[in-house]
Amino acid sequence: MNSQMGNLYSYGTTVGYNSKARAYIKLGDLTDFPSPSDAWVFCEENMCSMNDGYLQVNSGTPGFPDVPGSYHKWNCGFSFADGHIEMHKWMTTVLKIPVSKGFRRNSVGKGITNPDWRWFTDHAATKLP
Repeated sequence: MNSQMGNLYSYGTTVGYNSKARAYIKLGDLTDFPSPSDAWVFCEENMCSMNDGYLQVNSGTPGFPDVPGSYHKWNCGFSFADGHIEMHKWMTTVLKIPVSKGFRRNSVGKGITNPDWRWFTDHAATKLP
């Protein structure tokens, strides 16, 4: 689950980890997105970062504290706040991670200009000024 969504009980932790983006407690809070159809709630997580019940997002620093999956020919399944689902194909090699023993999340590339990081964070939460 997207760390920015539905975090009534972990709001302080989420804001501490990702102070550059809005955290949402209920569906009605999604007023600053163009629409709930642009806000992802659930996605597949890569096994190299699977450690808890939510996928941590960092909208301020390029990189992936938790890594979205790429198990379907370099696509990741996302569900959105309006209820629709879609497969998103990663454009760069940053998230095209093969399933392999010993791969660690700190091996994932970074870069604020990376289109995959930008799409992922733009659809995770509204960035704060």
